[in-house]
Amino acid sequence: MTHSMLSLSSSLRRPCAVAALLAAFTAAPSLSFAAPPLPASQVSAQPAPGRFYQVAVSGPRSVTTIAKAAGIDWRWIEASAWNRARYFDATIQDNLRPNGGLSMAARFAAGGSAVKPLTQTSTGSAYPLLWLPAAAAQEPGASNEPEPAPPRPAAPATDSPARRLFRSLPSSWPTFLATVNGVAEQVDLPSIHRSTTTSNPQFDDPVEIKSLARFAEINVYGHFQRVRQATAGTATPAWLSELEVVLAQPGAASIDLPLAFTIAMREAGSNNLESGSAMADTYGKSGLDFLYEFRNEYVKTGLVPESWIKSPAMERSDPTEKTARKGAAKIPERRLMAFAFAAVGRSQNELSRKVGRYYLDADTARGTSAVHRLAPLERRIWVALCFGGPGGDQNLATVKTSKVGVLTFLQAFRDAGLGLEHIRDIPAAVRARRSAAETHGSVPSAAEETALSFLERVVDIHRLNIATKTAISAQAIAGTAR
Repeated sequence: MTHSMLSLSSSLRRPCAVAALLAAFTAAPSLSFAAPPLPASQVSAQPAPGRFYQVAVSGPRSVTTIAKAAGIDWRWIEASAWNRARYFDATIQDNLRPNGGLSMAARFAAGGSAVKPLTQTSTGSAYPLLWLPAAAAQEPGASNEPEPAPPRPAAPATDSPARRLFRSLPSSWPTFLATVNGVAEQVDLPSIHRSTTTSNPQFDDPVEIKSLARFAEINVYGHFQRVRQATAGTATPAWLSELEVVLAQPGAASIDLPLAFTIAMREAGSNNLESGSAMADTYGKSGLDFLYEFRNEYVKTGLVPESWIKSPAMERSDPTEKTARKGAAKIPERRLMAFAFAAVGRSQNELSRKVGRYYLDADTARGTSAVHRLAPLERRIWVALCFGGPGGDQNLATVKTSKVGVLTFLQAFRDAGLGLEHIRDIPAAVRARRSAAETHGSVPSAAEETALSFLERVVDIHRLNIATKTAISAQAIAGTAR
């Protein structure tokens, strides 16, 4: 039987809790015990790789029902960043909802695997799905009743999904890096761990393609403190007020908040935190090079108010329409963050349309369903890829690296017969396809061979590299959301 893993946070507070926890898991008929508990002498406050519980696919799926079956307080499960990064639904509403469900049902129903399988022999794995604090050894005569987790403080009147996300950003770089590296274990793309340089006709100097660790530290974590400070009090900065306008729009459900925040920081950093009324040019600085060109789509899909795209609230960056800036816009600087988030919502909508048209030869509805069924990390990679390269050369035999975009990958996945979920493990998926062909003595068609050959050189495609690191960082941020 296929299994998914469920971890518990290290917030067990009393010695008696562990015994009750272990007894509950071993007694519950829908849960199977995957590894014996550590002896008290070996228990530590650090994660212990290879020590984990398995949750049966046929068992309960929501956090509250799993907790009830295990005889523990649901907050011990829900509070775990490790759980959130892997099993909770990708939408920010579920990521921030205490009783959010586990996002494994659809994957298992389709015969897929939500996570990399674990066995008791995987002692080197970085999937510590259960760990016990050093003081958690059972004391003689202690009660076996677990202590309920403390209730959450009431949210202030000024609370909002965006403010909750920003307030939850980690203040410890080692902690965030550990979460990033844990998420990265789900990805098979070795090039993300190396730094390199490349040329770009838009810039005079070579562009550094940072390693995952440098990217996460400089482009993402490096902005956390200022964002936390700006949103910690009851006062609402103008840029946050404008962002909350976007998140209240009817189309806001398509915006993945952790991914949108990561992309906003990657593209413009703290420049997005300005609250003035001065007009800012979106060209080359914010990832919104074509904001003016596609301005009407933002309104049609319910992502921004119509007044935001009208003059004088928005102007064309280059009124002469004779330079590369003609697609960009000038907008009040306080709206840079808001439009960055809206742009990610637009990218997810665009991805659904393109999956339906170019990958499934069907309508948008099927494309939307296919994108929604993806695991959070896989969906984030595809959306980030669509944000950075919404087009792309579909001639796989001659496409240049600089011309690769989301359409290129959709064409390759379709011709190679790969599921969209393999965006996180392309090299392994290609090897599996070739191995299956050899086993059955079959010869790939010309189109399949061309697609497989293209996918074998993805390590050299910087756009996929950057999209993957962005998605990993967003997944790590989602794992810290409370």
